[in-house]
Amino acid sequence: MNDDAEYEDTTITEVRGDADKGWEIKRSDGFSFMFECKHCTPLVGMTARFYGKGIGYIVRGLVIDGHEIFYRTREQEDERHRKWCEERERTQREEFEANKDDFDRRFSSLPKVFQQRIQRFRDNNPDFRWQYESYELFCCEQAVEIANHVPLDGIDDFCRLPWESRLRERLRRNP
Repeated sequence: MNDDAEYEDTTITEVRGDADKGWEIKRSDGFSFMFECKHCTPLVGMTARFYGKGIGYIVRGLVIDGHEIFYRTREQEDERHRKWCEERERTQREEFEANKDDFDRRFSSLPKVFQQRIQRFRDNNPDFRWQYESYELFCCEQAVEIANHVPLDGIDDFCRLPWESRLRERLRRNP
């Protein structure tokens, strides 16, 4: 860790949580970070050192006022990420196989235009079904729900509404 120069120091400006449930610290740049630590209590004003490439990338180490919370080298993080990806792929494939009949049923109940959309994805990506189909089905089903509850000429207006107003409008139209 001493020769690892890929880090950024920032000041903690806000702390939420506890040792049992985990901590959320807000950084001086406005970003927040959550972590577990049973044996530490971060405080406003402490220095937090984040190891990694920076905002938007994986944090592979955290040191608060000289106390190491966790740390992984780039190589260790790459290996951890590789294993995570393998496990995620295995899980996705298992979930797809377990839900394939349901996906087929849901696909069949969609309007033709959405079936054609999904079929294009299936035809052009041999991994589409196990990787993305559950999400695509959900999106298409939500589009049908919106179309069923909002007049076509009102969809743009509906999309401009704040989230709470959208929920109220949906309840008003379909109690």
